[in-house]
Amino acid sequence: MLQQFLNSLPGIVYIIDPNEKIQYYTRSRWNEFAQNNDAPDMAAEENILGHSLFDFIDGEEVRESYRDFQHMLWTGRRNLIPLTYRCDAPSIRREMYMEMSKCAFGDDLEGILYRSVPVHTQQRPALEFLSKERQNALLPDAPIVTICSYCLDLRDKDTGEWIRPEEYYRRGGEQDVALSHGICTECMETKIRPLLN
Repeated sequence: MLQQFLNSLPGIVYIIDPNEKIQYYTRSRWNEFAQNNDAPDMAAEENILGHSLFDFIDGEEVRESYRDFQHMLWTGRRNLIPLTYRCDAPSIRREMYMEMSKCAFGDDLEGILYRSVPVHTQQRPALEFLSKERQNALLPDAPIVTICSYCLDLRDKDTGEWIRPEEYYRRGGEQDVALSHGICTECMETKIRPLLN
């Protein structure tokens, strides 16, 4: 019954329990999303159910913001947390909308329901550094570039400013870099702080 309800909702939907473990998810949409992101290993049920949500979220800043959001939901300070973010694949630019809300189904499941819906998708020339294959093949000493988890701007390691990936390439940025997720100044001020306040 619960799985049918989740499948009736638009987008990718999953529920985490109080221990941040994924208990339910919309399998076909999650799997399609994983395939489109060159991450077929994320499509295997044994790699999802019972695993921490934070196995799928990189960057301590981003994890901290999600934990703050969850705390607000668990304590009743907020009923719903909406936000927009980017989730690009190497050759696809995706604008996404997400909602997080506390949910209860009967006596045996209380959790936080996440629902992500693509708002706008467009093809573009591939940004190879976003490729899961390239990230997995990097040597441990690869240079690290921080990418904003919400808008996907990159932090210029010389100036510290946040720039679009196209500008990163224009400035001679390397392809073989390890990505570390963070939150740029603009997204922190416009997306995260208003929700935390």
